[in-house]
Amino acid sequence: MAKVERFKEIDILRGLGIFFIIVVHTASYYLFDKTAFFLWNYSQFAVPIFVFCSCFLFLKKREEYTIGRFFFYAKKRLYRLLKPYYIFLLFYLPVVWVWDPKKANVFWTIKEATLTTGGTEINWAVLLFVFISLMMPPLLYLLQKRGAFFYFYVFLSLVSCILFLFVQLPLNFRLLMWLPWSLIILFSWFLVAYEKRQWFYPTTILVSGLVFLYLTYFLKSQGRSLIFIDNKYPPNLYFLSYGIFATTILYLLDKRGFFTVALLRRPINFLSQNSYSIFFIHLFLIVFTAAFFNVRVLLWWQFFLLVFTVTIVIQVALGVVGKAFVK
Repeated sequence: MAKVERFKEIDILRGLGIFFIIVVHTASYYLFDKTAFFLWNYSQFAVPIFVFCSCFLFLKKREEYTIGRFFFYAKKRLYRLLKPYYIFLLFYLPVVWVWDPKKANVFWTIKEATLTTGGTEINWAVLLFVFISLMMPPLLYLLQKRGAFFYFYVFLSLVSCILFLFVQLPLNFRLLMWLPWSLIILFSWFLVAYEKRQWFYPTTILVSGLVFLYLTYFLKSQGRSLIFIDNKYPPNLYFLSYGIFATTILYLLDKRGFFTVALLRRPINFLSQNSYSIFFIHLFLIVFTAAFFNVRVLLWWQFFLLVFTVTIVIQVALGVVGKAFVK
């Protein structure tokens, strides 16, 4: 069996990404606390990191993905994305049926199963990665051709990021979110193509940082919200420039060996290797706990430690059981 090529930088980023996703989701119950609010808001780079990691790996292994093998690739990716989600639904749906029976009607259940639920329900991220997975092979083809269609796609992506600074279209954001999120896809291609150039890191950090600072000033002067989640569905250039800025700095720190300390590396690698299952485990724990208990009797960091610890215990137990079945 051929050895799977791994990219240690992506392992680290993915591990950090899932850690901060748990921070975001647990801290969201304590926004009255200044520290929890700060962590909740400024940890919103976690999803851009995951989008970047997915696109980076695709571009690094581009020879495996061709238009001719699209259906094989799509089947494999959709299976890996949707199987854990449907297992999660087997546990999640009964909790909602008991906790909020008015909400959990037949139509809502069907929408959950088909990823078409309106608003910012928890499955929007699964749908986003389905979109990205299906988009990457044809986008790779356009990228290689560098023709008019590729540059038109780049233009539309940039325009959408700017447009959503000013307008909120009267449509479900899920239908359009793939277009502004494409800016992270383009950033991933840019990094893969040019990261070895001396100018890449300072230029990328400077440009994304200046764009973010300017838009911070602009939105504030217009009396608009600077809270990232208010600029996330769909994402605009304010949110995405912050995501690119944070991702570039973390990737550079990782390249410089900042996370190579054994005390950090092994736990982060564990989080990375199990990131997708950890995502669903921690979501279920949060939903279950918030549905049947008053989580605010705990401090924000206590709730985080509770969810994080139990999530890791469950993940380790699943790993042990999985190995036993394999044997």
